[in-house]
Amino acid sequence: MEVPIQRPADLDTLRAVVDAGAERGMPVGSGTVISAEQVETTKRLGVFTVAPGFSPEVVSASARLGVPHLPGVSTASTIQQALAARLDWMKAFPASVLDPTWFTSMFGPFPDVKFVATGGISAANAADYLRAGARIISLGSALASPDALELIAARGRPGVRNWVRSRRMVMACEWRLEDSPGGVGSDPGRWPSPANCARWDILPRPPS
Repeated sequence: MEVPIQRPADLDTLRAVVDAGAERGMPVGSGTVISAEQVETTKRLGVFTVAPGFSPEVVSASARLGVPHLPGVSTASTIQQALAARLDWMKAFPASVLDPTWFTSMFGPFPDVKFVATGGISAANAADYLRAGARIISLGSALASPDALELIAARGRPGVRNWVRSRRMVMACEWRLEDSPGGVGSDPGRWPSPANCARWDILPRPPS
């Protein structure tokens, strides 16, 4: 679960989702982390960091503060930089532009890298990225549809359905945030208060 923190108000949303995740034993990350200052904020909240690209400054700050980091990569050069920084989990972004053949190509020189396919993943293409070798698919705007997770589970490889169902509770909060007045990309000031996150969290809790 990743919550972008591009604006100061996003920290309230991150805190609400961190609390919801903690109740279910699920980790939460702060997304679009592009500065050392954001890493420090993340450290105080006890979550991991996710970046759209590879930043030596962010990688260094994350390592210094003991914060797990998921760097963004899109080329062989950035993959090499991440490996040199001893990072083997990487966010392939934007996955829809890279397409599944990028993953199969990169596994040639980098067989041990674990990719998280992010950006443009939907029910229509999720299975393609999993078949291409992505370890995890990351969903964003696709979650605006309440049927999206079941569609992805139905088209995924064995085991995906149970994985999706076990995480559906936490993800529900994210897509409910986007299913807000004005729709995806609307003025955040018009969104319901993050304090009401539990109210949107209407799907059954996963079994303990």
